[in-house]
Amino acid sequence: MQRSPMKRRALSGIGSAMGLAALLGLAAPLAAQETAAAPAGTSTEAVPEGNSPAEVAERQAANAEQARQAQAQLQELTQSQAAYEQAMREYEQTLAAIEQQTAEREAEIARIAREQEEAMAKWEADKAACEGGDKSRCGTAVDKAPAAAD
Repeated sequence: MQRSPMKRRALSGIGSAMGLAALLGLAAPLAAQETAAAPAGTSTEAVPEGNSPAEVAERQAANAEQARQAQAQLQELTQSQAAYEQAMREYEQTLAAIEQQTAEREAEIARIAREQEEAMAKWEADKAACEGGDKSRCGTAVDKAPAAAD
């Protein structure tokens, strides 16, 4: 089954949102570890080897900014998903209304065709009876006009 481009985008967005959520789940404990390892203004003993307190603070700020951006993106994706779902509900309602109208129109066409067939059958029976001598079924001159064309 092939998915519409709209559904593919939504599913892709859901996958991205799940990935971001997992990333945020990992980023928070790492940020907490760094904060616990080197709180601002502590000695260099708590700083990971080869890093200065300034580098740790810079990395923490970068991580915090990345986490903020990821959270904003996740929120945007959530809003996009909600908008997509609303649009799909509206589309499905519109489609159902069109299908209902189509069914009603087809039923009306079938009714008209059935009435036409019944009228033609009655006319042909009346014509045959009239030609057979039953003058009560002959009808008016207007009714006789189609018979003259035969």
